[in-house]
Amino acid sequence: MACLSMALGARNIVAPGLVALAEECTTHGGYVRRADGGLDGLIYAPFATWVGDRFAVKAEVLPTLPIDQVVDAIGAGCLAMISVHPWVRWPDRRPPHRGGHLVLVVGVTTDTLVIHNPSGLPGSSQQYVHLTQTQLENTYAQRGIVIHP
Repeated sequence: MACLSMALGARNIVAPGLVALAEECTTHGGYVRRADGGLDGLIYAPFATWVGDRFAVKAEVLPTLPIDQVVDAIGAGCLAMISVHPWVRWPDRRPPHRGGHLVLVVGVTTDTLVIHNPSGLPGSSQQYVHLTQTQLENTYAQRGIVIHP
C-alpha cells in the first residue's frame, strides 16, 4: 500500500492512510486475511481492478516484466511497482531468492533505475535510490504492475 500511496501522490491523488487502503484493497480481493488477522502478499489482478475503479488510474499487471520494459514504461511517464527481494536495500548482497517485496520505480538515468523502497533504511536506501541494472537483477522477480499516467 505504501507504493500505491506514493504512486497516487505522484499523480496528485489524495488517498486515505495505509491501513484504510489495505482494508479497502482486502474487501476487493487484493489481499487475503490469514487466520491470525495478518495479510498475505498482494494479489495483483484484483488490486489493479480496484485501483482503476477507485482512483481512475490504469494499473496494468505484467506477470513478465523485464527491466528494459520497466525502463520504457518510466520513459513513457508511467511508474512501476516491481517485485524484488527485501535485500534490495543492500544492493551488493545476493539474496536467497528474488521477489516478495514491492518497490516503486520512479525514474531512470543513463545507467540506473531510481526506486522508492518503503522498507529501505532512511537516509540511505529508502528514497531516490539509484540501482544499476545488475544490482536490481539480483533481487528482481521480473514481474510487477505499471501505473499509467
